[in-house]
Amino acid sequence: MTKLKELKNSSESAKDAIMRGDISVIEKYLNSDNNLGIIFSIVSIVKHEINLDHINNRLKELKSKDEFEFCANISAYACAALDLLGVEKYVGNDKSIIQLIKSNFNFGIS
Repeated sequence: MTKLKELKNSSESAKDAIMRGDISVIEKYLNSDNNLGIIFSIVSIVKHEINLDHINNRLKELKSKDEFEFCANISAYACAALDLLGVEKYVGNDKSIIQLIKSNFNFGIS
């Protein structure tokens, strides 16, 4: 089973918990190898304005995760999240990161 199907099928409640802002579930997926779970976690972190040192440190680590998921690299989501949370201002010119920042992660995930 693919990781996408795994999150969609067997962990539907996990996705819901992530999007509700359940920090323990967010942390679990943020630290997993489930790329879709990582993306949902990053989006939820921004939506719920979760600004904790250990989560920010993980986002900084994810800036080097060059794996594509949900229209952009995980690194782009991490960079945009750090900017939107006011942790680390993005000053580059990567179009995908700029678009994510402009979107404020408002793309209908709930």
